[in-house]
Amino acid sequence: MQVSFSKDWKPDKTGSYLPLSQEGSRKDPAGSGGTVHNYGHRVLEKGGYPVVTESAPDVLRITAELADVYINAPDTMSAGRSYSFVMSAGHMTLVAELRDSETGQIMARVFDQREARNDHYLQLSTSVSNSAEAREAVRMWANVLLGRLNAVRVEPTPEP
Repeated sequence: MQVSFSKDWKPDKTGSYLPLSQEGSRKDPAGSGGTVHNYGHRVLEKGGYPVVTESAPDVLRITAELADVYINAPDTMSAGRSYSFVMSAGHMTLVAELRDSETGQIMARVFDQREARNDHYLQLSTSVSNSAEAREAVRMWANVLLGRLNAVRVEPTPEP
């Protein structure tokens, strides 16, 4: 799972005006890539679509990435007492392609941006809350995909 951050994202160390190191700012603070991969698989499998790793006539290859990720207050797990409060955890865009697994023909391309929940009051921002917001966006995307797959699903007809 590829994760790319917004070109405008320049996070500071929590409780400071100092920027995060290049290494610290480009790692995936909310675990978004793994979250999409694991959570997306679970939703599809629970919906009746087994996740496989080999091409076959009835297999759809889905590639996805998170782009334009902007985390308002990444939890840097730094020593000392400092807290960040945000109205929203940030935003990210799903970029996905659905292809025939054998021919590679593109069946669909998806681009969808999601803003994290904004309850119009300040909330404590932690790695746990950031991951929860990422999981919620992934849950919504996976359920939309599941609904669309079910809408076009063709059940095999039994042979006489």
